[in-house]
Amino acid sequence: MRRYIQHSILILIFIIVLSADCYAAARGGNYLLQKPKYVTDEQLRERAIERYIIPWNVDKAYLTEAVEQGNSVALWILLSRKQKLDLITGWVARYAQNNITIKRPPGFYVDAMNAALYQCMEGKPFEENTRGYIRILFDTTAILYGDFDNGTDKVEMARDMLGEALFEEYKQCFPDTYEALRKEQADKKIYK
Repeated sequence: MRRYIQHSILILIFIIVLSADCYAAARGGNYLLQKPKYVTDEQLRERAIERYIIPWNVDKAYLTEAVEQGNSVALWILLSRKQKLDLITGWVARYAQNNITIKRPPGFYVDAMNAALYQCMEGKPFEENTRGYIRILFDTTAILYGDFDNGTDKVEMARDMLGEALFEEYKQCFPDTYEALRKEQADKKIYK
């Protein structure tokens, strides 16, 4: 379980850098804080094959094994864009049934999640978490972009999820997003 949480924190760091304007020079050469480029499904698939995350000759046996093991990273990489959009749409609909609002379009999340996974495959050996990683990545992206609205304080939700040290880095890399969330919460308190 501890390893699972550590993997989750690592993916949070990768999400933090998705659209950050913090560049490598500002972070002592840390390539993880570079602003990523748009990543297509095909580019993601090719990178996963290059890094031996998925085989180049995926067959029915591999897919069956991935499903049985709950390997959501491999399955995400193999899905078409339409299938990814449908999956995100389904998650958003389920959240709506529980009075949680997510307003950004599914395409935003597909692009952000593809970019995060692509970036995770840079540098060090990629260690995939095989259980629920993609859902964690979706939830994390929604929370850090302030798009996960369940009625609680969005700033505190991000702080609780990240912890103080990573939250401070989030504020530096996403100053506009952080300020918008802070202002939104202040406005909500005024109008209650």
